[in-house]
Amino acid sequence: MGTEQTRPRAPFSGIPATDAPPFTHLSTPVYSLSSCGAGGAGRTMNIVTYASPIAIKPARKYVVGLYVETLSWRNILQQSHSPLLQLLGKSSGRDVDKEAEARRLGFKVVDAFGLPVLEDCAGAMELRLAGDFIPCGDHEVAIFDVVGWKDMEGPTAPLYTEYLKKNGFL
Repeated sequence: MGTEQTRPRAPFSGIPATDAPPFTHLSTPVYSLSSCGAGGAGRTMNIVTYASPIAIKPARKYVVGLYVETLSWRNILQQSHSPLLQLLGKSSGRDVDKEAEARRLGFKVVDAFGLPVLEDCAGAMELRLAGDFIPCGDHEVAIFDVVGWKDMEGPTAPLYTEYLKKNGFL
C-alpha cells in the first residue's frame, strides 16, 4: 500500500487530535433542522451536520443523524447564518425560544411546510420519517422520504463545517 503519511488532526469535540478519525477533516454541509412534537407543539430549530441523500428512485431519501426524536423538516444554511451556531446547536428549545431569539439577532424566520425556516436559507426540504430510529450512541440515525422542497434565497455561500472551523465557531 505504500508509506502512509500522517498529518496533525485538529481537536474536535474534545477528542485528542491523535484519536480523531479521518472524516473530521472533511467539510460537510450544515443544516438547520426544524421539528415539532405531536400536534405541532414544541416547535424548535437545531443544527445538523450528519445528513446525506441516499436514494433517488423509487423515492428520494435522506439519512440524518440526530439527537432529537421527532423531525419533519430542515433547511440548508448559508455562511451568513454562522452566528446562529451557538443558539441552534448549543442551546435547548426547552430553555430558549429559538425562533424569537433568531429574530432578535436580526434573522428573518418564516414558515415553510408548517415549520420555522430562516428566510434567506439556500433551500428547504420537507422530510417524513420512513422507518424507526436506529440507536448509534450519542446520535440516532433516521431515514426520511423527501416529500417536498423549494429554493429559497439561493446558495450564495452555503455553510460548511470548514467555514465554521476557520472562523472560530467550531
